[in-house]
Formats: sequence, C-alpha cells, structure tokens
Amino acid sequence: MFGRLALLALLCGRITTAVLRDATHWDEVVTKLGYEHLRRHDLRHTGLTWMADAGIPVRVQRQIAGHGSLVTTQRYLHPDAQSITDAVTGLSAHLSARWSPKPAITTRRQAPASSSTPTARSRTAPNDADLLFELVGVTSPPGVRP
Repeated sequence: MFGRLALLALLCGRITTAVLRDATHWDEVVTKLGYEHLRRHDLRHTGLTWMADAGIPVRVQRQIAGHGSLVTTQRYLHPDAQSITDAVTGLSAHLSARWSPKPAITTRRQAPASSSTPTARSRTAPNDADLLFELVGVTSPPGVRP
C-alpha cells in the first residue's frame, strides 16, 4: 500500500485525498472496522507529521501536499511529547556548551594584621539554559542537567 502511495506521489507530485482513498480503499476499511467517523483528510496530518519525524524538509512536504505556503503545511505538523522534550534537551545542551558558566572568579583581600586567614569572594555567571527553562516555565527532563 505505501509503495503505491509513494509511486503515486512521485508521478503526480502530490498526494490528494482522492489518491489516498483509491490507494487505501479507505471507505471500505473504516466501515468494516467501525470507524466511519475518521476522515481521509486526517491521514494527511498523520502522513505529514511522520514525514517531519523522518527528517523530510518542510518545503518538500509542502510540494507533496500541494500547499501554497509553508505556513499551511506547518499547521499539519503535530509533534509528540517526546519530540518536544528532545528539542528542549538539544537546545539546552547547545546553550550549555556554547555559553557555559564562567569559572568562579576569586578575589583575595589583604587580611587584617590580627587575622592570619584571608577572605575569599566567589562569583559565578548564571547558566543560560537554566534561565531559558525558567523563562518558558519548563523544568529540564529527569537526569538531564541543562
């Protein structure tokens, strides 16, 4: 079935709901399964989301779907929770590597004559990844240090 869809997409340049209906025998299948409420159009959302998950560029998906703009195609993409978590984790790793906190700066003061131990003051730059998570109201995934 998917081989026929891929071939039709290559030949036609786009997958329409009619092509999908004919290639999958949609009406018969959903009736037999008792899911008449499902629409063929829902498969366009699923198919484009799967293409995005597979790494197919949105501009290519736009051509396959026959959309006039990328904005329309982007409305069809529905990332799952794991994809969102992976994206935030990747961004956190990038920010942590690029703008990692500066090493502690220690300044020593001259100790008073009566004291033999110097005093030290340490300062650390804020972690940009922590600030980003706080800004968007998300905590980092378990086991991942931003």
